[in-house]
Amino acid sequence: MNRPKNIPVDDLCQLLRLLSNNDVEKRCLRAKEIRMSQKNMHTAGPTSFAIIREEMVKS
Repeated sequence: MNRPKNIPVDDLCQLLRLLSNNDVEKRCLRAKEIRMSQKNMHTAGPTSFAIIREEMVKS
């Protein structure tokens, strides 16, 4: 009923089926738990850990 005009009906139906699936919800919650349990979050922005490590070795 409130479907945006730029989203085809078939795509919306597939998305709604996916969102109503409990297995997907369980996987999302599990992934959230795993992300929250990580101790080393990548907070260096676009700089990778490899580049940071190389700079530390040089200095």
